[in-house]
Amino acid sequence: MMYIVIDIYNAFKALYLSYIHVIILSKGIGVRHMDNFQKQLGTRLRNIRIAKNYSIEELSHKAELHPAHLGKIERGEQNFTINTLNKIVEALGVPYEQIFDFEQELTPSANPFIEKTLSYLSTMTIEEQKYIYKTVQMISSKK
Repeated sequence: MMYIVIDIYNAFKALYLSYIHVIILSKGIGVRHMDNFQKQLGTRLRNIRIAKNYSIEELSHKAELHPAHLGKIERGEQNFTINTLNKIVEALGVPYEQIFDFEQELTPSANPFIEKTLSYLSTMTIEEQKYIYKTVQMISSKK
């Protein structure tokens, strides 16, 4: 049974790598331009983080990465694995297509606090969510 789980994991990992490779090729980025691509990708990740109004500390905590490591990735100074990229993408809550669409303009969130709160709530248990909801109700009824 353990071998099947490992094989499925490796299959998905290979699929992700293939998907990213196709995106890289479709953008016309060759192997000799990978350093530039790494910087472009890091800049893109930073721009999305800023548009979503996350500090580097908030995003690194959410992605379970060290803030210095994330900073190096954003500056294009650090190689990183597909697993690390996946953690960042999931923490940002955006599809991979948006990460690799370097021409797409980014607009700041209309209300970043609601977006951040929803993002944190999605990681909590139902009981924790109920507690937060009741707390918000109490605060809003005092107005």
